[in-house]
Amino acid sequence: ATIANWSKVFYVAAVILTVTTTVFALFSSAEVQPWGNPDCELESKGTEIVEQRQNSKSNINPIN
Repeated sequence: ATIANWSKVFYVAAVILTVTTTVFALFSSAEVQPWGNPDCELESKGTEIVEQRQNSKSNINPIN
């Protein structure tokens, strides 16, 4: 492994980093997504399921 070989690796890594960063900067947004909102409807659905399970009668006997 020579310095020339390692410089090629460095340049390839630099190009990949530059291209992916440019794509991210051009196409990303700063808008909050629905799944990132703590007051999301998904949260309330989860609590409804838990409440339904707690209120339902189960035929399964718990193991003591």
